[in-house]
Amino acid sequence: MRVMLLIIACTGILSGCVSAAYIHTPNDVNKMKSIVYMADGTVKKGVLTVNFESYSSRVDIPQKNEISFVAEGDTTIQQLSITSIKSYLVDGKIYEPKIIDLYFTGQGHYLFVRRMTEEKAKMQLYELYQSYKSNDTGEETSYYFISFPSFSSYEVAQISSNKLVPGFEYKMSAYVADCPELSKKIQSKEKAYYYSFTSLRYKQIEVIQRIVKEYNDCR
Repeated sequence: MRVMLLIIACTGILSGCVSAAYIHTPNDVNKMKSIVYMADGTVKKGVLTVNFESYSSRVDIPQKNEISFVAEGDTTIQQLSITSIKSYLVDGKIYEPKIIDLYFTGQGHYLFVRRMTEEKAKMQLYELYQSYKSNDTGEETSYYFISFPSFSSYEVAQISSNKLVPGFEYKMSAYVADCPELSKKIQSKEKAYYYSFTSLRYKQIEVIQRIVKEYNDCR
C-alpha cells in the first residue's frame, strides 16, 4: 500500500510539472496548437506561447516583444518578434497584433486582439480580452477597437478614446463619409447611431457593432 501511495504521489508531482496547454486570453497563451501567419507571407504551424499579460510588451522595448513558437516536427523553441507576425489562428479565431494605449497615458503596448470582422472588411472591429493578470482590480474585461484602411498597420481607435468621443457625431461620421446614409444618421445623433463619453459600455458596443455592419454592407 505504501508503495502504491508513493507511486501515486510521484505521478501527481510529475504531472504538475508539465504545464497544460491553454488560451486564457490572446495575450496569455500556453503551448497551444496554432497557425501563425507571418508578415512576410509565410505560414508556420506548431505550438504557440504568448506571455504579454505577465510582462510589459512596450513598443519602446523591442526585446520584450517576442513570443515562443515550436514548429511541427521540431523541438527547437523559436523566438518570434510580434512585429514579424501578421496574425495567429487558435481554436478558429484570428488574433492580430496592434499598438494599444489602454489607459490613455501615451505609452503604447503591442498586444494581440481578436478580429471580429472579415479580413477584407472596410471597417474592422477588434476585441481585447484581458484577465486578472493584466489589471489591478483582478477583474476580467474586454475593450473594443476599430480601424479603417487609412490607418497604419498597428493603429486602432478605442471606442471610448478621444478619437471618437466627445464629438462622436462629427468624428465617426467623418470616418464613414463615403457611406452618406450612414454618415447622416450619425451626424443627426439618431439614438441607435450615437453615444457619448458617459454612455454605458454596452451602449457604446451596440452602437459600434451596428455602425460596423452597416458600413461594411454599404455599397
